[in-house]
Amino acid sequence: MRIWYFYRNQKLIMDCISAGLINQKSVTGRVKVECGKDRVLKKLSALIAVLGSFALAACYPSSENKEEVEMDNQIPITGFERNIKIDLDGTLLSVPYGYLAGSSRNSATRWMSDEEKIYKGGRLDIYVHAKRKGDSWILEPFNRENKDKFVKALKDDLPMIDTISIQKNSECLLDPKYVTKMMFRYGSKEITSYSKDYKAYERFNEEPFYHEFNYIRDDENPVRIQVRDDGRKNGKKLNEPHFSIAVDSCINGLSVDYYPSISAHEYGNFSKQPSQQELIEYHLKIEKLIKSFIK
Repeated sequence: MRIWYFYRNQKLIMDCISAGLINQKSVTGRVKVECGKDRVLKKLSALIAVLGSFALAACYPSSENKEEVEMDNQIPITGFERNIKIDLDGTLLSVPYGYLAGSSRNSATRWMSDEEKIYKGGRLDIYVHAKRKGDSWILEPFNRENKDKFVKALKDDLPMIDTISIQKNSECLLDPKYVTKMMFRYGSKEITSYSKDYKAYERFNEEPFYHEFNYIRDDENPVRIQVRDDGRKNGKKLNEPHFSIAVDSCINGLSVDYYPSISAHEYGNFSKQPSQQELIEYHLKIEKLIKSFIK
């Protein structure tokens, strides 16, 4: 647990110095109007953006807003029993409440209950339990079968549950052409792509060790999937790799960012590199899920 907690905090530090892919202002709360612990994202330079991934701030509802949210003790059985309406700066979402586990209280025994009220904010975090069924991914909300995993993951910050951050911006913050230009400048090379919709790039350096893959889709809903081997210390490659994944995307006018724990879901550790096919299929499921919320 401590290793994962340290790893996640390292990523947050790196993410907060991202630049060229991000130009957000300060982040607001998940569902409520404010956030008790906002991390402010700062734009520093285009160079640092290429070396880091995008930013994901961790937010928690402030105590002064608790009375604004109606809660009850109807714990999700399927996660789809009720929908909560959320206005993200003009985009109306209707979200099954099982995906709002981060907004539950008292160890996930109290949940948002008002299906008529429209909650307003600039950002929403949803939580999914990803698992394989045959060759396909299923993105489950909190439910009776997986509730123990959700409670433990949210309490101890474990990679059993993926957090998907959704934010409304005036325009898509991901510019694939600019990202590609900067990657070439710093040594990336185009490689064979599994999908005709994506271009694939690899950057490798023996010493100091650096190994990174980027899969980029450039269309009306652009995507950047970044896979990096963090298994290094003092510039030296360690015996066992440690793959981290960051996804930055735009879906129907919303910025959608997340760190999928596919290696942990599939293999029980982070030493096996997930394939491009797995990553693309996972993101397609995310796109389908987010689009289903938009009304």
